[in-house]
Amino acid sequence: MLKKLRKILPVLLILVLAFAALAGCSGNYTSPALSGDISGSVSSNGGFVVQKGEYVYFINGVGDQSADNTYGNAVKGSLQRISVTDLAAGNYSATETVVPLLLVSQDYTSGVYIYGDTVYYATPNVIKNMDGEVDTSYLDFKSSKLDGSETMRDYYVQVSDSSTVYRYVQEPESGDVYLVYVDSTNTEIHSYNTATGENTTLVKGYASYVMPRDAEEPTIYYTMSVTQKDTYSASSGSGTTYSYQQLYTVSAFTDKCPYTVTDAEGNEVAFTESEEYLAHYTDKDAAEDDEDRVMEYINLGTLVLDGVGVNQRESTPFNHDWPETNSANNGAKSLGGFTYAFLNYSDGSLYLTVSKVTEGTSFVYRLDEAAYRAAAEAGTWDSIAANPTIQENGSGSGDDTASSSAALSPVAISSGNATSSALYYRNESSAVVYIYVDSNGNIVRNTVDASTETDGTFTHTDLIGQSVTLARAQTDATLQYMQGDYLYYSIAGDSGNGLYRIRYNGTADDYNILTSQSEDYKATRYLALAYNSSWYTPEVLTMEDGTEYLFFANTGTYAGNYVYVLKNPASNDELKKINDRWEDVQSVITDLSDDFSNASQAAEYYFYSADADLITLLTDEDEAYYENYTQEDLDLIAAFMDPTTEDAKSTIAAYRLDFSALYEESGETTVFWNTESAFYSLLGTVDEDEEESLSDSLKGAYLQSTAEEEADEPWTWQWAAIFVPVGVVVIVGVVLAIVLPRRRRHGVRK
Repeated sequence: MLKKLRKILPVLLILVLAFAALAGCSGNYTSPALSGDISGSVSSNGGFVVQKGEYVYFINGVGDQSADNTYGNAVKGSLQRISVTDLAAGNYSATETVVPLLLVSQDYTSGVYIYGDTVYYATPNVIKNMDGEVDTSYLDFKSSKLDGSETMRDYYVQVSDSSTVYRYVQEPESGDVYLVYVDSTNTEIHSYNTATGENTTLVKGYASYVMPRDAEEPTIYYTMSVTQKDTYSASSGSGTTYSYQQLYTVSAFTDKCPYTVTDAEGNEVAFTESEEYLAHYTDKDAAEDDEDRVMEYINLGTLVLDGVGVNQRESTPFNHDWPETNSANNGAKSLGGFTYAFLNYSDGSLYLTVSKVTEGTSFVYRLDEAAYRAAAEAGTWDSIAANPTIQENGSGSGDDTASSSAALSPVAISSGNATSSALYYRNESSAVVYIYVDSNGNIVRNTVDASTETDGTFTHTDLIGQSVTLARAQTDATLQYMQGDYLYYSIAGDSGNGLYRIRYNGTADDYNILTSQSEDYKATRYLALAYNSSWYTPEVLTMEDGTEYLFFANTGTYAGNYVYVLKNPASNDELKKINDRWEDVQSVITDLSDDFSNASQAAEYYFYSADADLITLLTDEDEAYYENYTQEDLDLIAAFMDPTTEDAKSTIAAYRLDFSALYEESGETTVFWNTESAFYSLLGTVDEDEEESLSDSLKGAYLQSTAEEEADEPWTWQWAAIFVPVGVVVIVGVVLAIVLPRRRRHGVRK
């Protein structure tokens, strides 16, 4: 009996441990709920900064995907919040952690989403495998309560690619939130209903796709190839495709294919179950039980443009608008058909390049979503006839070039400037406008005019009705976005991207450098800030009172890639004043270095650290900086820290210095500009270990310590006289320590 019990006990123990492990993985993480009203409207959904009601939620810096992601341990990369009140008061350290997990997805077009009282995001896997190891290369999509009280322990979907493109969108009627994500390895786009757990494959086998710039928009456009009849092979899983493409659109909320047929029994079935499809897309040489015998075709989208060519004389099941009256004439406008390349999808407009397959001619077009949907709902949209007739010489009548539908209109004959790097919008006259950077680094704004002459040729070269150069010689500029009246763009620097802006909607005269007086129409940089070019683009939030704040991941000196905030100047004239102030402060530090190098470096340390205890630190006998600063240095450092005291004024006057740039007095109020935080400030919480490391690095770079001075002193004969004899004694001691024990061991052996 005991023997049997001994055999059973280990098994029971394993089962108990297994159940305990499962119990530990069930349920959700919980934390005390944060206080405060979490209701209100949402703005900037899908970025790394999102506002809802009285709070601004943000990802707390650039986290490391391989870092410890145990719930409760994450600081850098966690989700934090700050109240609008504290933001306005400049209390930037008054933040609270909402989700103590790493938010480090590498899709930097998508971030944090708030719907109702829930926040949705992506985070590295935290679940251990059978070996007890956590594989952080997997990315989990999950959610938390907005008050931080509850976080999913499990996940909605897990993917192996941390750069997976995703969106969270909300269905307006049901309120259900859907996760849309792209499986690029299998060329699939999925939609996962977080309320029901249903995962729908919207399309498999896409050729290309485009997501909307508006992260809350549920519509996706993509292209598909068309497989020729009777070419499918089960062994390869594919067949021969035509050279043309088809363009589809699908909503995240779609759950079935819109194209059906009636079978022999009168039932409505998907067109892939039709007799025609099965007859031509079945590999008859494959075994009857081969699951790949019939070609798999998953596509829940609606056909927008069918690029079929005239030389295709027979329809396939995929050519849904093939004319029934004349099967040999499909009404196509190109011999070999068309292909489509996406440029931009924003503000209800899809910008794309339409190219003839055989002729190689291309135009850039705009698809008006509203006009297309109206025609589709009315049953008048024809995906074949909607394609344009593109003339070989780039000319053509307005009807030909604009297609048979007003929903598709020409933007440019040449795609050299109207590219995916350009920004597109419609002006107050509804004309299409695109802004781009030319080969000389000039930022140019083109207004489209597709009017034609009586002979059908276009009135304007490349359809450019007006071209205005907004800024010159902005070499390596990358256009980011337009917000309000300003165009924001970046230029790569040594430690990160510099951020610039210019007003983009002025007249041609506004940008004349000889006559324009306003800084609004001049390219203006944001101070010397450098933001992380491998993370999210800086974002601007507009508060209810109109105040704007700029948020960015700071790669500047000793900033640690944490998020910083800057109150966004209302105009470039105001931004220039701040820039000038910044330069003046830097000049004070530089001028000080001419005669007082140590004081100058200590002043720079104070500029970055705002360490109010700096003088105490430098004069503390127990610190390494003691006696490395003269009284002159200390007086000058104190004057830099507060130039308004009587002692400071006396010191400044005695050395004939000008510290006026360091402060600004208005009545009884004094504004100090002698720290970096006076211009832009850290937002959020720094990890304790990293905070200490950054502080030590800052001190090591700017403060003179005794250790540094000793390291710089030369080797002299006096030092040699001391250390050489000592070295001899040490060597003799080491030899005796080795030899004597060995003799004892030999003695033991005897």
